[in-house]
Amino acid sequence: MRRVYATHTLDGKERVVRVLSPNCRFKSQEIFDYLEEMLKVLGAADQNKYQTAEAVLSYVKEWVEQDISMTKSSALLDQEFKAANDGFGKDEGRYTIYVPQTFGEPNDHWQMEEKIDGENLTQWDELLQAGHNLNEVVSLLVKNYFFQLMHGIVHSDVSIGNVRVTQDNKVVWLDRNFLIKLSDKENSLILSLLVGDNEARKKTLLGYFNDDPGIAQLAEELFQPGGDPAQKIQQAMINLFGLGVKLPLSVVLVLKNLLVLDKLAKKAGFSGVVDAFQFNSPVPQ
Repeated sequence: MRRVYATHTLDGKERVVRVLSPNCRFKSQEIFDYLEEMLKVLGAADQNKYQTAEAVLSYVKEWVEQDISMTKSSALLDQEFKAANDGFGKDEGRYTIYVPQTFGEPNDHWQMEEKIDGENLTQWDELLQAGHNLNEVVSLLVKNYFFQLMHGIVHSDVSIGNVRVTQDNKVVWLDRNFLIKLSDKENSLILSLLVGDNEARKKTLLGYFNDDPGIAQLAEELFQPGGDPAQKIQQAMINLFGLGVKLPLSVVLVLKNLLVLDKLAKKAGFSGVVDAFQFNSPVPQ
């Protein structure tokens, strides 16, 4: 949707510019219209799967629409995001969080920010060969994401392509076109799925959905002891879609991101996202 170009200012400072494709909105709408027609045809064979797929497609469509809109309010959120997260982890280990500085007036067409040299987590093996400790990097990302949840402004798209590690041990959040501003109610729902005793978590979940009987059964299954928490949350999301329950996009994206972090934690050698959160990085001497 956006192409990234390296450039420099008149005084020689390096920058990158993300430019929105001029046909992006038209092309994305064309694709979504086609997919919706396909789902209607497939839905005749299996209504339950159709309902789940239709819900997922509606979230993706809403996500894309939000992501391609760069407004003044989103630029202000990015400033707040930078102020809150820059330097996170500086007293705990070798790595710290960094958020690049953006420049210029916000608009729907392009965005300029400082150029950050380094390797994305897509270059996992290269980072290991360069001597980086990816246990520490992933643990820092997990801790920072939970910090973002507590602060109420979170990155909408955690992926290995949106995190860069620099030679001087900065862990950089990229692609912040669409940051999520959580309401108190949304934050309470998310945290209820992650922390606290099972009865309190079920109470919060049922309260959010006005004691819906279908949600009550789902809550019983979700908070049974044992099992992989990430897999249980993933199955819960699928079940909610199947019940026709409409979650806010912000909640869906945060849960998606937690699943990504869980997968990343396991790749780094942890048992999951909780294990990565509890990891204590060695303090640099």
